[in-house]
Amino acid sequence: MKKILRITSSPRAEYSNSKKLGKKLTEQLLAMHPGSVIVERDLVETPPPYLQQQHIVSFFKDPADRTAADMDVLAYSDGVVREVFEADIIIIEAPMYNYGIDARLKSWADQLLRIGVTFGYDAEGKRIGLVQGKVAYIAMSSGGIYSAGETPALDFVAPYLRSILDFIGINNSRVVRVEGVLFASLSEQEIEVYAKLNN
Repeated sequence: MKKILRITSSPRAEYSNSKKLGKKLTEQLLAMHPGSVIVERDLVETPPPYLQQQHIVSFFKDPADRTAADMDVLAYSDGVVREVFEADIIIIEAPMYNYGIDARLKSWADQLLRIGVTFGYDAEGKRIGLVQGKVAYIAMSSGGIYSAGETPALDFVAPYLRSILDFIGINNSRVVRVEGVLFASLSEQEIEVYAKLNN
């Protein structure tokens, strides 16, 4: 039995191809790991706060010195961090907008990356990811094709998300793509063709 964290960032609701792809991946993972628990965080329904000065001050403050106000500021971030630490498998649904990720997904990442919590540094200054033993799937959708030819250089979705995951210690991440769909909303059957897990 696994705990699967599913993160949704598309505002397109039922028309979202990344959401449909994430749903299919979840179904396959449930078939592979019967009885698993699904935790969902919808970044559209409950948007992450943008980083403000007080967030940064509270992030870097010694935990022993944090006030009640600091704890209130950190509440969303603490929830995000807890979900990631508790998950065995993480699915990040990531539509491409203007070659990058949705602003809400970027804000979620900003709330997740915290020194001394999800990453740190050893005595020699080498970075250490503190989130270990996880598997992540990036369910990415895009109107064009960005996995071949000259266009991969324009993909700032998969490389960015894989980089931040690796930064915090999740170095087992895989990208599952549905590409070239422009504004089409693919059917469940069409999405299933893209969502194939071989392990």
